[in-house]
Amino acid sequence: SHLDRSIANFQIVLDDDPVIDNMLFVAIGKIKLGDYTGNRHFPNLDDPLSAHDHYTESLVLIRRAEGIDSENARVQRYLGLIYERFGTVQEQLGRVSESRDSYRQSLSFRERLWRTDPGDMTLYRDAGIAHEKVGLNYQDDGDVESALEELTVAHSYYTDIVDRDPTNANARITLAVSEMQLGALRYNENAPHFDDIEGSVRHYRRARAILREVHKIDTSNVRTQSLIDETDAVLARLTP
Repeated sequence: SHLDRSIANFQIVLDDDPVIDNMLFVAIGKIKLGDYTGNRHFPNLDDPLSAHDHYTESLVLIRRAEGIDSENARVQRYLGLIYERFGTVQEQLGRVSESRDSYRQSLSFRERLWRTDPGDMTLYRDAGIAHEKVGLNYQDDGDVESALEELTVAHSYYTDIVDRDPTNANARITLAVSEMQLGALRYNENAPHFDDIEGSVRHYRRARAILREVHKIDTSNVRTQSLIDETDAVLARLTP
């Protein structure tokens, strides 16, 4: 495949010149190969075990780069990324506790990165996503109290990002999704929840209000309309 050939070419460059940039070029190629092979968040070949193997090969390279410069921000960001990827495929493989450890590893790198550069909203959002991943993992495992703690932290980060730049439509959509996640934690017939329909309705109504405002600005955004439809459907079930 084109991706395999690209990785092979980068590997040749790395063998000739083993510097951090070349290590990371190959590492990100192996991450993309893992995504394509078996990560549920991407179109994939439904082989999470092979994806895990590709991610492991990537981690070896990222750790090698870390050994050269442990303070390198790109290296730290890739460490946060690779452990998130591990968490996803480990969940797919049914390794719930192992996946939570991976998500927590990702969280530790992303929190540290953001706190060294608190003005970087991308790093801030990455830290929020890491809390979100841990929270959803706790919910899947039935620990709704811990899930609420982590998802609330994520929600606070997303709220702050929107407050800093209310014109950022993507940030507002992320906040709306966070409201939906909190709503599903309050009540969701298909997952562990608090059995709190009233609380769930509040969160879904907030999500819908945010999404409708975003949709007014860009009516062509298919994802926004899809999320509005989803909140409408949930609210119709919860408020007959």
